[in-house]
Amino acid sequence: MPETADHKLDRALEMLTDVRVDIGRIAERQAALADQTAGNARGLDELTAKHREDVRAVWRAIDELRARPAGLTGKALLAGAGALVALVVGLVQILTHITIQH
Repeated sequence: MPETADHKLDRALEMLTDVRVDIGRIAERQAALADQTAGNARGLDELTAKHREDVRAVWRAIDELRARPAGLTGKALLAGAGALVALVVGLVQILTHITIQH
C-alpha cells in the first residue's frame, strides 16, 4: 500500500520535531558547558590570585629573614669558646710565671 501525501507529511513532521528536540538538548548541553567553563575560569582566576598572594607572602618572609641580624652559629660559639679558653690558659701561664719568680 503506497504512502499518502498526508502520511509522508506526518512522518516528516515527526522527524522535524525529533530534530528540534535534539537541537534543544544540544543547546542545553552547550549552555551547561559554557556555564561550567565560566565557573572553571573563575576558579582558575581565584587560584591564580591566591598563588600570587602565597608567593608574595613567602618573599616577604624571606625579606624579613634577610633583614634580621645574623645570629650566633655553632661555629661562632665554638670559636668564641676556644678564644676564651686560650685567653684563660694564657692568663694562667702569665700568673704562674709571675708567681714563680716572686
